[in-house]
Amino acid sequence: MVSSVVHWFKLLWRETAIVLLLVSGLIFVVSAFSPLLPAPQEGLSAAYSAYNEGVVLLKNGDIEKAQEKFEEAIVASDKSPDLSVSAKYNLALAMLALPDLNSDVLFQVKGLLEDALRSDPSDTDIRKNLELIQNLLRQTLEEELAQMGKDPADAEKMMDEFAPQYPSDGEKPGRGDGNERSY
Repeated sequence: MVSSVVHWFKLLWRETAIVLLLVSGLIFVVSAFSPLLPAPQEGLSAAYSAYNEGVVLLKNGDIEKAQEKFEEAIVASDKSPDLSVSAKYNLALAMLALPDLNSDVLFQVKGLLEDALRSDPSDTDIRKNLELIQNLLRQTLEEELAQMGKDPADAEKMMDEFAPQYPSDGEKPGRGDGNERSY
């Protein structure tokens, strides 16, 4: 019994490591090729400036400052759905580069990608990354539940029941309940 549990954890850890490598590869590829956007509309220059600064910071590996700039771009991009989608997508990728990747962070990433996909349902990159994040979140929840001595099979139920609420365009990403977590 104990050896089968250990074997299961080794397999789960190996799968998680493979997914993390794939996600980190996606971060590199996307950040390396994320275009800087020109500000086409007056009044949006601050939003585009924040977004472009975030892209440069992400490419240079300054994840925390990049996140701040993408958050600024999201808040200021209420008149530009395309900018909002790009900023949410890149904020999600930046969050994946955090050293403490846990289910709370993955719920936030999932919410950002879902919100971006609602704004642009035809974006296949967002859809593919959302599928990867959902699988990674499920695996992470299973691991966290197992570590707490709970049934890992409850992970799917938790994904549906305990998913944080995500803000609409123009609001800062977070849980919205006053207990925002830094990312």
